[in-house]
Amino acid sequence: MTIPRNLSFLAEGASSTGVLGATYGGTGQSTITTGDLLYGSASNTISKLTIGSTGNVLRVVAGVPAWGTDYTGTVTSVAATVPSFLSITGSPITSSGTLAITYSGTALPVLNGGTGVTTSTGSVNNVLSTSPTLTTPIITTTLGVGAATPSASGAGISFPATQSASSDVNTLDDYEEGTWTPTDASGASLSFTYSGCKYTKIGRIVHLQGAITYPSTASTASAIWGGFPFNAADVITLSVIYTDAPTNTFNYLSGNTANVYLLTPGVNVTNVTMSGKQVIFSGTYTT
Repeated sequence: MTIPRNLSFLAEGASSTGVLGATYGGTGQSTITTGDLLYGSASNTISKLTIGSTGNVLRVVAGVPAWGTDYTGTVTSVAATVPSFLSITGSPITSSGTLAITYSGTALPVLNGGTGVTTSTGSVNNVLSTSPTLTTPIITTTLGVGAATPSASGAGISFPATQSASSDVNTLDDYEEGTWTPTDASGASLSFTYSGCKYTKIGRIVHLQGAITYPSTASTASAIWGGFPFNAADVITLSVIYTDAPTNTFNYLSGNTANVYLLTPGVNVTNVTMSGKQVIFSGTYTT
């Protein structure tokens, strides 16, 4: 039989059994069954590996694939360490057991993405420390101090309605502004006409102002005003801006009281002297 030149390699690569070898693009195998795997067992040699048993795994043995059971071994000890904010029990395990990891109660450090504290105070917004260090904070509404409820309007600092006095000379512990109502403290039960009676208190300093007009009266009692918003710590003279009362009339705030006495030099002014008269004044004093 004459074999065409372009098919001569088939004759050259075929074995005596008619199987085409690997070097000619064949497998060197004449049969194959379900599950067989072909692999290179040596240079230019293809072999087949029959399917293994159920549960077998394909491993490498002596450089070639082989079926077998999974490798097993013995663990002699398993141990673990955790950071301080966690705790672990059951470590080490030398035969069998369970490792349990829970929170230790120690704060997660800020460096690790935590807050550094285990408790917080307040509601809605957390206070992370009893003495936090704030760097250039921006407070867009109001800030309450001394257990004061922050104001619902504007932006600023809200102080308690009753001053929580500090012994530290560098601590501002009070701010308040409002109006006050002058009253007759002479005992004559006079009803004043008044206007513009306002005050501002910053710490111990009180600045106030007002205008008081006396009713018509024949009372000869010493003219005394009451109703000032805070007691004065010392005797303080208030400034008379205007009055149509007798010349040299001035007033002073008596120490440890909230009463103002009207005087001319050395003499108490009486109510009858002030009958129908007006005094406009302002002043600053300490509490």
